[in-house]
Amino acid sequence: MRFGFIGGLLIIGACLLNVVTAVIAATGGSVSVAGAGPGGLTLTVALAMLALGALLLGIGGARSLNRFARLGLVLSGIGLTATLSTANVSVSSMLVLVFLIGGLVAWLGVVITGLAVLATPGRPRQAGLVFGAGVLIASAAGALNNVVGATIAGPIALVGGAVILAGIAAIGLLGVRAGQAQAPVAGSSAAGTD
Repeated sequence: MRFGFIGGLLIIGACLLNVVTAVIAATGGSVSVAGAGPGGLTLTVALAMLALGALLLGIGGARSLNRFARLGLVLSGIGLTATLSTANVSVSSMLVLVFLIGGLVAWLGVVITGLAVLATPGRPRQAGLVFGAGVLIASAAGALNNVVGATIAGPIALVGGAVILAGIAAIGLLGVRAGQAQAPVAGSSAAGTD
């Protein structure tokens, strides 16, 4: 199995686990990175899957993802890994700098990936447009929260989050499709391309 295929599956799985985490949060459960309870477990596992999936997809990903998209995915994976590994350190520890730098690197990777997929025609651009639409919806909800309150802005933010997850899952699907296209057909020794 190719790295991109496995990475794509991990990214899609992380998106599904984030939906479970959102349901836990919406029903009043506690949700935090490396926290206690089912919400902490699902969020932590989802972020670990997303980090590993982004690394694998960035290293051995689909040919439809250009170099910059792959670089952004690798940076996102590295940043998420650094952030997750230092999520429970004391603020008095110097490791808090690793946490902060990891978050910055992950954010930078997301921006690079987003811009790179938007600049690539075809399915990558479609995934980027879905992700970008989600970011815009969530941002609009944040702005509306100050005007109309959380009762109206909350559901809009939830829709924005769902659309963001759909965009991330679509990027994972690029890796899955590429891995399926490269898998040898039964009885054949030749591998396809994506």
